[in-house]
Amino acid sequence: MLAKIIPHGTSFSTEPLTYFVGDSFRSEIFPGQLVEIPYGKKNILGIVSEISEENFEKNSENPNFGVAIVGKFANFRGENPDEIFDIKGISAIIDAKPILAPYQLRTIERLAMKYILPIHKALAIFLNEPTLRRLQKYNFPLEPSEKNQKNISKNEIFISKNEIISPELLMSFFKKNLVVVVSDDILLTRFENFFQKNPGIFGEKIGWYPSEMTDTKRAQAFIDIYNKKSEIIIGTRRLLQYNLARYDEIWYLEDSFSGEYFHYPVRIAYTDFLAHIADSEQFSIKIFSSTPRLETLSQFHFFDLHHL
Repeated sequence: MLAKIIPHGTSFSTEPLTYFVGDSFRSEIFPGQLVEIPYGKKNILGIVSEISEENFEKNSENPNFGVAIVGKFANFRGENPDEIFDIKGISAIIDAKPILAPYQLRTIERLAMKYILPIHKALAIFLNEPTLRRLQKYNFPLEPSEKNQKNISKNEIFISKNEIISPELLMSFFKKNLVVVVSDDILLTRFENFFQKNPGIFGEKIGWYPSEMTDTKRAQAFIDIYNKKSEIIIGTRRLLQYNLARYDEIWYLEDSFSGEYFHYPVRIAYTDFLAHIADSEQFSIKIFSSTPRLETLSQFHFFDLHHL
């Protein structure tokens, strides 16, 4: 068995590395898990991206010898047909629970390829060092997911004649299992003030996530969103970087006059995050806008278009 691993903290390629999965790990390894892998002369951590049942035999003369191969599983032979690559094996599974969702793993690979990023930098967008340290410190306090993975995709764009998308305008749409992504902290404050003034208007607990948080708060947000501590979460664009797999619907409130890019490690369009989430067909996605960008209408042209 072979596994594609996205290394954490260091890499030189835009693609995951390929490692051998020993018999002792075969029944325990799944995409999204944190594992330990040999890398150069040391061991590092990595996230399992994909598993393959390719037939592969370890070098019986020296089972510790091998090189991690960059790229797809299909062909491990070089130009010389008699040359066979040997592949290093995974050292350990750090925690059995998947940390990242399958749609996040695909997004990491696609962002790395599109923006020519070393893949560990694309991984850091979704799982940074402070968050990983906190997960390790508290022994990965992540609850097993019970969400039924089925196709619930219904994607729509709503264009409003109002100057700005307000909480009052959206009240009839609110429901459980909802993620609301607003354009900035100003609009987030408007939503928060509305629900504070109308505490009985919606009975579900709401989690609030501004753009500026300390590393500790951001790491705790990772855990709370993973464990679905709130039935509804409302936050700025960075909310798209968390594992939202337990939620059913995502609202993206667009404002053509607000920032639409994530600036580290390169300038990445947040709509790219949203497009890869839409490709997973695990969420219903609604884009609300009063002044939609032409790029958004083009990128999501397959969404049903409505007017509020």
